[in-house]
Amino acid sequence: MALGDLLWASGFDNQDTGIFNLAVGNVSFVTSGTRTPQSVAYADAGSTASQFTLAASSAEFMVGFGFKTAVSNPTADLLTFVSVNNTTNFGVALDGSTHLRVTRNGTLVGSAGSTVLSTNVWYWVWLYVKCADSGRYRVYLDDNSEIAAATGDTRNDSGTNGNLCDRVTMMSSTNYSMDDLYIFDATGTASDGDDVVSGITAADSDRTIPYLLPTSDGNYTQLTPSTGSSHYALVDEVPPNTTDYNASATNANKDSYGMSNLSNAAEIDGLVVRAVVQKSDAGAKSGRVFLRSSSTDNAGSDESLSTGGTWTRAAWHLAQSPFTSSAWTASEINAMEAGWEVRA
Repeated sequence: MALGDLLWASGFDNQDTGIFNLAVGNVSFVTSGTRTPQSVAYADAGSTASQFTLAASSAEFMVGFGFKTAVSNPTADLLTFVSVNNTTNFGVALDGSTHLRVTRNGTLVGSAGSTVLSTNVWYWVWLYVKCADSGRYRVYLDDNSEIAAATGDTRNDSGTNGNLCDRVTMMSSTNYSMDDLYIFDATGTASDGDDVVSGITAADSDRTIPYLLPTSDGNYTQLTPSTGSSHYALVDEVPPNTTDYNASATNANKDSYGMSNLSNAAEIDGLVVRAVVQKSDAGAKSGRVFLRSSSTDNAGSDESLSTGGTWTRAAWHLAQSPFTSSAWTASEINAMEAGWEVRA
């Protein structure tokens, strides 16, 4: 499939509410009834939605996610995309007859899908949307076309750059679960949505997002453990445990870690490198996540850090390998180390 830059992804297996950096909402992470035995699903436990920022703004998106509903005939937003001016533009939702639909600020765009979704069944959704007054959209349900490519008004924000979205709001109901959500910038990869989703097969509707954890100390051990001598053992918890950590005030100091292996990956759409970080004193300080392959390091952008007990979720989103400029392979990922570098 022709996918662009990776803007956000999570299988929720890290059970970290901090990934919802704009609004945590009433989040519940569930380990039973998930899409795969090893996965964790996100379920809203109340009436307050979760919201997060994307790695970059865009007006054209390809979105994939698994979800299920616990009730028949609901009416609910699953995902809504919000403009850089903080105005809701478009979304994907369920109508009162349990059909999928594309919305503009909550109002139906075009026609809803025809499939009546069953309760407590996991479905995979591919959503393509171009946010514009004369926008484009298309929806696939599992490996079948559910809403054909069509033109419609998917832009609600008429202000400057109002077609650009940089944040996403997730469901606000106890009746739904979501798993393996990822969002791509589809700018330049499609003319009408058909280009992106053409050739969808059953394999494309079986996407998962595994979570790889540190399993050993790597090439760099320049940060100081808060306890003991093992570096990786202080950063391998699920969910993240901030009572133990590795730390340094010295610019350019690094820690890197061998990671658990990725298996059964016939096709890899992207990789996200995440770190939970904080500075403990006054004055500006930043850092960045990095990857090490063979003897070469490759790093993401600097992340400004906060004090006052605030732990920053740093992330580097990579649709392709920065070492080869090609699609990721499992063997490349399994041989890499991931780490953190202290910056000025």
